[in-house]
Amino acid sequence: MNTSSGSGGFTDFEDQPAESHEAIAHGHDVSERWRLAGRDDLSRPVLELLSEDSDENVRMSLAMNFSVPTDILNDLAQRYPELISIISTNANAKPSFKKNVSILEQTDLSLAQFLDDEEATAEERKSFTKETRRLHRQQLNLHRAGKDPESVTGPLLGEVWDKIRRS
Repeated sequence: MNTSSGSGGFTDFEDQPAESHEAIAHGHDVSERWRLAGRDDLSRPVLELLSEDSDENVRMSLAMNFSVPTDILNDLAQRYPELISIISTNANAKPSFKKNVSILEQTDLSLAQFLDDEEATAEERKSFTKETRRLHRQQLNLHRAGKDPESVTGPLLGEVWDKIRRS
């Protein structure tokens, strides 16, 4: 069986022709629409259909999908503010969303895109990477000490970035 690895983290899809995506997006089976929303090979019209889906789990799956363009994520956030915390960790989220989430909740891809979006200088990138590594080590040390690393959320990305920009 061939599989497709969607950016949303789903890896058990059989290959599907792109022509079937729109039919699935219009379909009545929520689990199929949810799975579809995690694929990384969707056309813009299908992404737009899924962003208007009546099921919140389908919209959540789409919000986590790193292949969804920024403008569709922005539309999702505007229509469904409850998704902003999920959208904020997506690599394609606009920087203002990412700034309001803990730096420890961001993926490396999301952080790299943030630095690109902010047009960070080489020196800023170096300082940012150093601080990010320090925060991750701090969280790992808590885990090693038997403490719940999830209880330490870390500073907001925006706080870390502002500190670097001011220095």
